[in-house]
Amino acid sequence: MEKNADGTIILEHFNVAAETMSNGKIEEKLGMDVRDFFKDRPEIAQRFYDCFETGINKRIETHFKLTTTNDEKWFLADYIKISDEYLLNITIDINEQKITELALQENQRQLSTLFENLPGMAYRCKNDPDWIMEFVSAGGEELTGYPTEDLIENRKISYLKIIHPEDRQKVNDVVQKSLNQKDNFEITYRIITADHQEKWVWEKGQGIFNDEGELTVIEGFISDVTEHILTEQAAEKAKMQAQALKQALEDLSSQLELSQVLRRILVSLKTVLDFDSATLFLKEQDRFKVVAARGFDNTSRLINKTFPATDLLLREIQTVNAPIILEDAQNDPRFKQWEGSEYVRGWMGVPLFRHDEFIGLMTIDNHKPAAYTQEDASLALSFANSAAIVIENARLFDQTQQMALTDTLTGVYNRRYFYELALKEFARSKRYQDPLSIIMIDIDHFKNVNDRYGHLAGDQVLMQFVQRIQNELRASDVLARFGGEEFIILLPETNLGDATQVAERLREVTSQYPFLLVTAQTFITISLGVSCFKFTTISLDQLIDESDKALYEAKQFGRNRVRSWQQK
Repeated sequence: MEKNADGTIILEHFNVAAETMSNGKIEEKLGMDVRDFFKDRPEIAQRFYDCFETGINKRIETHFKLTTTNDEKWFLADYIKISDEYLLNITIDINEQKITELALQENQRQLSTLFENLPGMAYRCKNDPDWIMEFVSAGGEELTGYPTEDLIENRKISYLKIIHPEDRQKVNDVVQKSLNQKDNFEITYRIITADHQEKWVWEKGQGIFNDEGELTVIEGFISDVTEHILTEQAAEKAKMQAQALKQALEDLSSQLELSQVLRRILVSLKTVLDFDSATLFLKEQDRFKVVAARGFDNTSRLINKTFPATDLLLREIQTVNAPIILEDAQNDPRFKQWEGSEYVRGWMGVPLFRHDEFIGLMTIDNHKPAAYTQEDASLALSFANSAAIVIENARLFDQTQQMALTDTLTGVYNRRYFYELALKEFARSKRYQDPLSIIMIDIDHFKNVNDRYGHLAGDQVLMQFVQRIQNELRASDVLARFGGEEFIILLPETNLGDATQVAERLREVTSQYPFLLVTAQTFITISLGVSCFKFTTISLDQLIDESDKALYEAKQFGRNRVRSWQQK
């Protein structure tokens, strides 16, 4: 470029490269003022004037349209002042290089934006014992709670130490195995964050190898999957609890006798909900009675123990109709200290309802504080509701069994069940040759009582008579109503002489005092026949028949007496 005397700058010379760049058109521009040459880009023309004025050489990347070809390209332009009259302008076509550079910058920008917004941590680390981080994305701080600069080069903490101590070996084994096989790896494990919270993370990574197959770094991505894992764990826990609850209730439902059901309830509860000790109470009028206990040192001492309905916690459970949880029972003034309770910390009380009626409750103890949650309370309540149904069914079964086995008026065994019990005792006596006696009883002239005072009075006499007889018998003796005003007694391990003495005593207590009726009183007497098992006795029926024959003799000889069967 040449500067004229009037101060204008014109194009004076060009080389072959400039001619090529302009497709041979630059020659047409010789002698043209640079202001005209760059009329669309006056800032470029100004650079020439500035260079002449200041004498400062410049190198500038610029993007413009060639005047000669109208091509828009990137150029690298040098402005060099040679003298006061001449300036050298060297222009290099860097279009392809610049486009590549800009594309790379855009990719890096997009990648940076992606890393900053990814819900996790991208990383690059060395494969050394501490996995020293060379790069950690911005998401690392949100994931771990540590600033990314603390993680890079392990400035303050290594990522390895963030991994949960119980999971470190597992993570290392999986990563190293995959690297040895030059495979990608995926693993889920726990980390401990800067604020000491436990998180579940999922990591996917791979080793980066050079042309010689040598491992240079490990690159990967780690994301927080705590919510997903906890949801899965909760679903699995709920599934297992549902299965355990179903199995426990099936086990309970298989029991029919109330005593068996009460013993099994806490055993089944243990399969559903963990506890160190537990107690089952049933309400009896204004008291709570312990009917089952588990996990105490002296469980047997607790059975049948009663608590008043005024007990604060037990009363509150009944009042609120819902489970009550104590994080630490020892710090709760409502908690009553009793057998083994000094070890109880976490505690839960669960009501039992049937047809909206409170029938009892369960107390569940744990030696750890805050052991139970509302989720546990819901599970325990589901169990309790089903247990209440099973208890009611067992009670009905016991009542039905009792009705089937006993005489509805007097409450003693009926003839059928007496025969079942007597068969077992007869078989035992026959096997071991132990004595076994039977007393057959008939109330003398009982028809006269019914005719004179009415059948209701007759029923009163029968019930009072049974009470008198039972007071004279042992717990092992079996009394039954044989029919009408006839009764029969089985006396295990009792010989004929002793059985006769018992019969005589029964006769005396019957005739000694009057029987009190609603509007009167009456005396009654009884006749009794006694028989005893002998080695010649063939069957229970024979033994009963012999006592019946002895009774017949007593009645024939005037009633109100005892006769023992003697082989004629």
